[in-house]
Formats: sequence, structure tokens, C-alpha cells
Amino acid sequence: MDFLALVTIILAFAAGLMLAVSASRVMLTDRGAIKQRLQNLATYSAAAEESGQPIAVRTARTREASQEGWTARTALQLERAGLQLRVSEYVLLRVLAAVFGFY
Repeated sequence: MDFLALVTIILAFAAGLMLAVSASRVMLTDRGAIKQRLQNLATYSAAAEESGQPIAVRTARTREASQEGWTARTALQLERAGLQLRVSEYVLLRVLAAVFGFY
């Protein structure tokens, strides 16, 4: 077995493992927390529309995250998206997607 085949097998295993972990996290997510996030988003959107401001108003939290750097901004975006991923997991998924995207 040549080196490229071995690397491909290892990366496929890692991708499958990450997919399984992500799927289990999604299945085990507390449904109440999801409903609460959706309710908060609806409340925020309604308040922004009533005030005449765009929905994507930069909050104090967003400004703080933008000053702290890429990691803080990414963590905030993952939280807003409702993804229960750490920044390191997100980066690993992006790297795996880039690697497998070239195959």
C-alpha cells in the first residue's frame, strides 16, 4: 500500500469519526434550548424591525468579539448559528472539507 492510499484512509476515518460525533451532538441537543434560541431570534428581529434598524445591527457583543480577534468572532458566529461546535472543531471540519474537496 502506498503512502497516498494510507493518508486517504486515515483522513476518511477521521472524517467519518467527526461526522458521527457531529450527528450524535445534533441528536442529543436539548430541544428546549433550540426553541429558546429561536424565540430570542424572533424577539430580536421584531425589535429591530420596529425600531427601523436592520436586523444585522452590530451589538456591543459583536463589537467586543471583533476587537478580540478571529477566534472570538468565529465563536460568536457559531453560537448565533446554533451550532454547538468549538472553534477548533469548526476549523478541523473546514480543513477536512478542503482536503476532500480536492479529491
